[in-house]
Amino acid sequence: MELEQFRQEARRLKAGRRSGSLPFPEALRAFAVRYAEHTVAAGGTVTDAAQKLGVSGPTLYEWRKGRPAERCNRPG
Repeated sequence: MELEQFRQEARRLKAGRRSGSLPFPEALRAFAVRYAEHTVAAGGTVTDAAQKLGVSGPTLYEWRKGRPAERCNRPG
């Protein structure tokens, strides 16, 4: 999978759904984590990788920890 393929699939999955309602498939999360690790090894940041992938930084941090990102319940 290439970066542009990931971005297209991420946009497709996000379209027409509530934020945080459906998790990304494991294969997409694994690609994103590998991409983030490569970016960090090359001197970048996880935030850099998240921006290029089209996902949020906190989501990518959670995926790197091996947990699916879940939407936090915040008051208000």
